[in-house]
Amino acid sequence: VQSRLMARKLGDIVTQAMERWNNCHIQGEEEDDEDFDARINAFRRMYPTADINNEDDEDFQWKCNVDIVEDNVAQLFGRSIRGKKEFPDFAVNLKCAIAVARHAKDPLGELTYAWSVASDAGVFGAEMLYLNVHPLQRFLPKPLLLRQYERVLCNAVAEVGVDVNGACTFDHMHGMLTFVPGLGPRKAAALKQGIDRIGGVVPSRKDLLARRLLGPVVFTNSVAFLRIRDIDRLNNQFLFPLDDTRLHPDVYTRNNWAVKIAIDALELESLDLGDDAGDAEDLKARALRDVMQDSRNEVQRLFDATKAEWEG
Repeated sequence: VQSRLMARKLGDIVTQAMERWNNCHIQGEEEDDEDFDARINAFRRMYPTADINNEDDEDFQWKCNVDIVEDNVAQLFGRSIRGKKEFPDFAVNLKCAIAVARHAKDPLGELTYAWSVASDAGVFGAEMLYLNVHPLQRFLPKPLLLRQYERVLCNAVAEVGVDVNGACTFDHMHGMLTFVPGLGPRKAAALKQGIDRIGGVVPSRKDLLARRLLGPVVFTNSVAFLRIRDIDRLNNQFLFPLDDTRLHPDVYTRNNWAVKIAIDALELESLDLGDDAGDAEDLKARALRDVMQDSRNEVQRLFDATKAEWEG
């Protein structure tokens, strides 16, 4: 009930702020001419390209979207040892604000980050015992609760996958590698060290095996949960679209099933993938990106229709 009341109050505040912004060109009832002129001049200095008299000007209109994020995990980080190590000179409130932003962007990454620090007794996940998940959780034995947390995190990471380059670049995301099926804490740490040794990024899943970052068995077991996503350091390199999916490379590398399905779906001219390697890679990437974009557009359309139905 309290969270609903807080959400309603925040919604009212945002609505009032938007109304005041969009009506800033109207003089208030208790505002004299001098104050009104000063406010308009200050607005024009701050936004010189906006047409204050044109309500249809996109630079003038302001729409505010607010995401309400629980701060339980952020409060843990702000007062934890890992928070002191990462931001030793920052105040607690500032560290909590950073953790709230991280949690809003990647909740799973923050939860695995909280798990990745061991207690003085060598127990991982001890920080998560302070999270208020259920009012009756205090009656559960702590080892049982930690075991369930670990299983839930493993299942969640397996469902969404892990951005390998992001997890190896940012310390607060590295904890996700620990829960990748087929890895674990030791293999995840060794993978991070190996990627750091070759420059900090890998451009494809095949490189994980070709550069001996993972052994054959570990690669087969874990690669479907490791994603290669586009980042600034990979702008000039070819990224295969299916490397950012949960498909196993056997489906699209060894057998080319996914590529053949995409080419047939788009009714493209068939191409012998063994004749010209450059043209083949181009065709495969183009067909896969088009099919994936069509699927994404259809999912977005269905989501928008459902959202409009519920909001209407």
